[in-house]
Amino acid sequence: MDLRTTLATLPVEIRQCILEELISLRDLQSAILACRALTAAYYTSRSLIRQTVFLKEYHSLTSGAAKGPVLVSACRRVERLSRNSPTDGLILGEALWPTLLADGELTSTVEFYVWSSDLAEAYRAAGLEDNARAVEVQTWQTIRLTPPPNRQSCWAEAGQDDPRLAWLRRMSAACARHSSHCHGQALLRQAWCDLRGEGWLPTGRIRHKTGHILVTCTADVCRGEDGVADALSRQSTMAEAWDFLRQVAYDRHIDGAFCMICLDAAKTLAGALKGEIELLELERVWREIPPRSYTFRPWSWLFVEGHSVRLDGVLKIWERLREVPDARQFEEYDLEWAREVIQELRKQKHRSEGTKQALTFQASVFALFDPRMHQYYAFGRNLADAYTKTGDFEEAIHVREQMMRNTESSSGVYKSSGLALAHLYRKLGRHGKAEDSEERIEQDLSEHRS
Repeated sequence: MDLRTTLATLPVEIRQCILEELISLRDLQSAILACRALTAAYYTSRSLIRQTVFLKEYHSLTSGAAKGPVLVSACRRVERLSRNSPTDGLILGEALWPTLLADGELTSTVEFYVWSSDLAEAYRAAGLEDNARAVEVQTWQTIRLTPPPNRQSCWAEAGQDDPRLAWLRRMSAACARHSSHCHGQALLRQAWCDLRGEGWLPTGRIRHKTGHILVTCTADVCRGEDGVADALSRQSTMAEAWDFLRQVAYDRHIDGAFCMICLDAAKTLAGALKGEIELLELERVWREIPPRSYTFRPWSWLFVEGHSVRLDGVLKIWERLREVPDARQFEEYDLEWAREVIQELRKQKHRSEGTKQALTFQASVFALFDPRMHQYYAFGRNLADAYTKTGDFEEAIHVREQMMRNTESSSGVYKSSGLALAHLYRKLGRHGKAEDSEERIEQDLSEHRS
């Protein structure tokens, strides 16, 4: 009786044990191709047999060599096998995962985090969402127990990515793709708490780059859900990210302003905002930026775009500037926002009401001018013309009279301003006042020339 015939007479359990004693997947493949009896036994317990042999092969390779290179090779092999059979990737990834978790030497390597991400993705591809979440929770627990390579710097400083941050990015993107938002948000909340509390975030510019990555992850998992529970989870998660941006506001920046890295992170996070409640977190950060500082304008535009009604945002900007008035920057800075408010008021649905509100606001801005300011005459002229267009000649005359009182006869606009006032008098039939105004202009100009 030859060996193949003998093997066929053995119970299937014995044949399975024979296969499990092989020392490599290559030997396993050769065995099942060589003998039908072993092939039949193999397919009755394929997953367990492959896992057992794979583990045995891994341990035999690491017994006499450094574990890092062996894990790199194992990663490549599983990746290659997964292309032909996704099920194989799941079987082998699942087999080695407990060993990797227990090996403190490997939990800080890039391959450990790649293995975790690939295994979670394989579980999701197989419809095993709970298993994928369990792997991600275990990975985060491992991160918490593993000290960073260097508490004073990040691997990104050397041009490489911190594998923990790379894993967080992949985890967040996977949760967003598979609608596992609340799970991802829970991990991100823990990440914000742990990374800040344990000092894992580096200092200086690298701190901001690292924070930017975490903010991006937060934005990824905070898009797309509905429902009260989801909203509460999203709001608390986003609050952690906004709180980070608020805390780094004064990390050695000129005049306490935010850096452009933080602004870019805020833009990403603002893209996930839903409703006025979540906007409050952005507003809380924005209010700590000194008005008229270098970054006040870009952050203010970000704040404005977060409003469903743009007018509400620009009005808040104007009110903030009025809380800290600065006459030296009024013309160069404040007027820009005043004009934005005027434009938004005019765009309102009820046009006539919007025009009226715009005129009222424009008049309040004009009252803030010092007559010695360069734009005093231009702004007043525009206000008077706006009143004229609406047929409110009395208010137009009031503005023009005020301008004339504050305009020297030596000014280049004195004559044109006076003639415009005389024209308004005639519009209302006050010809005597018009003539008096014109005579006074000629007299003042004559005295000035002499």
